[in-house]
Amino acid sequence: MDKSEAYALLTEEMAKLSRLAPDELKALGETSIEEDRQGAGGGSYRVEMTVERTEGGRFVVLGRIHDNDTYRFSLLEERLELEPGKAD
Repeated sequence: MDKSEAYALLTEEMAKLSRLAPDELKALGETSIEEDRQGAGGGSYRVEMTVERTEGGRFVVLGRIHDNDTYRFSLLEERLELEPGKAD
């Protein structure tokens, strides 16, 4: 797994969630999102994001990315906190 490429894909996908309008973010609620992505260098990756609502109306996005060779071992993970109305 090309960690630089994988991390760029993961943060790109998580940034999409941070750009959602407040109403879209609220409508998303608590959910899991899984997508297969192709990196610029040709690597194939699986992006997994879990959106959880916390007290106070905030959301926490836990993102993970792996390829088929590392899914049981080394994952890259990232955490993003979002607040509806302040996600800009």
